[in-house]
Amino acid sequence: RTAPGPLPASCNFPGPYRVVLVPFPAGLWSVEFRFEGELRGAEAFLVREPAFDLGLQAGRFAVQAQWRERATGAEHDATAVQLTDQSGYFWFFGPGNVELTVKILDGRGVNGAFWLFIASLTDVAYTVRVTDRHLLCGQPACGERAYEGTAGRNQNFIDVGAFPQ
Repeated sequence: RTAPGPLPASCNFPGPYRVVLVPFPAGLWSVEFRFEGELRGAEAFLVREPAFDLGLQAGRFAVQAQWRERATGAEHDATAVQLTDQSGYFWFFGPGNVELTVKILDGRGVNGAFWLFIASLTDVAYTVRVTDRHLLCGQPACGERAYEGTAGRNQNFIDVGAFPQ
């Protein structure tokens, strides 16, 4: 994070400068920036627990993603980042490396169904599971759809009949 304000003239290195902090547990934190004991700035920030699902369309749809290691086949939960009520993305290896984007639109006025779009930016094997939380039925996974991307292949999905109403 770039520190606020210019550095004093007596500093030997040019600004702006970066301060790298160790990972913090979830909570509200603050950091003070001091030079020769004098307070030069402060910053407050919120650290959240990683999210593993997106809640789209006012939380009606829960979206989770898992990815698999090529060498071992071990499966891992992808970390979710909510962008809007209709879209979000998942990362596998680091927060700066987007792997999958997901969007759900309400297309009921056109064809009576919700529309699902998954854009893959990876060739790592993955599974995206979408659950309609409003669909009530007596069968396991009746309101759920799964989309599989295979290893070594980039695969996108467009499903304009995903959840008919």
